[in-house]
Amino acid sequence: MRKNKTGRNDPCPCGSGKKYKRCCLNHETGPESSPSDSSAIPGFREAFEGQEFNDLEEAEQFANAFMQSRNSRRLEEFHDISPEQMMRLLHFPYESPEVVKFSESKSDVSSVPIIKLMLLLLNGIGEKGAKATVKGNLPRNLCREIAVNYYSEEEYQQRTKYRNINTEMDFFDLHVVRIIAKLAGLIKKYKGKYLLTKKGITFSSEDKQQELYLLLFQIYTSKFNWAYRDGYPELSIIQMSFAFTLYLLSRYGAQWQDYGTYCEYSLNAFPMVLNEIEETAGSTPEKDFQRCYAYRSLENFAVFFGLVEMDAECRHRFLKEDYQIRKLPLLDEMVSFNIRTVH
Repeated sequence: MRKNKTGRNDPCPCGSGKKYKRCCLNHETGPESSPSDSSAIPGFREAFEGQEFNDLEEAEQFANAFMQSRNSRRLEEFHDISPEQMMRLLHFPYESPEVVKFSESKSDVSSVPIIKLMLLLLNGIGEKGAKATVKGNLPRNLCREIAVNYYSEEEYQQRTKYRNINTEMDFFDLHVVRIIAKLAGLIKKYKGKYLLTKKGITFSSEDKQQELYLLLFQIYTSKFNWAYRDGYPELSIIQMSFAFTLYLLSRYGAQWQDYGTYCEYSLNAFPMVLNEIEETAGSTPEKDFQRCYAYRSLENFAVFFGLVEMDAECRHRFLKEDYQIRKLPLLDEMVSFNIRTVH
């Protein structure tokens, strides 16, 4: 998702408000600043006062120890996550088992929206394949057939009350799942038809659902661009911080919480994101961020992957504006955190 290499003097991608060289660069490449270069770091000058060193190497060792201690301390805005741990969550979530682990769930995931829709797609394509439209989409009849089986009768009637499903784009969740299936290597397009790959045939089996879930989870968080699903600015920090969102939901999600609470937590952690949003006459950067975060991180990610549930009243509304969410058992089954802090 990261397009260009971050410059030393650019704002740090973690949203701390500091320059990259004063923040996450130290964790990625190792401390490379001299004591004079680090004098702007809070507490650094005070720590050096009264210290006596025999040589430069001893001074650098002291500086490195100070930085390590500072980067290991919990931050209130990160909800007890240290800057070092946050860097791992943002940039290397799948390579940091010392901070976060993702595991296959042992529970039945067949009712999870993305699994249910993916299996309907794979089975709909089947052995014979499905002829693609001129624009490369799934055929209309297959889209309608999948929709009828995916939605409840009441929800299907509501969603097609004013506009029927005539193209894949009219059933956007299916459109997204078709893209993910291709990214995951489950389907391919050959001579104008969508066909299952050997991998797709394997994952169509009921006994592969937990493995399929973890595969789709990794593809959705690391290869699919969440911004594709809406008209908001890129705001890449929202997707980059998916593991932090899961941490918040894991920590506070046992009780029903207003969705705005999590939006506020994220904004407090990454305030620099507001610089990427232009203020308009009908809104503010804060409100636009809240809507975008709720749509991408909560509805189209956490709910879509069966990690949280919306309150029953909101679940049946076509437009979801104000709602509460609560974590589901699947979240704690497949994601675990090891957040150790120094106070």
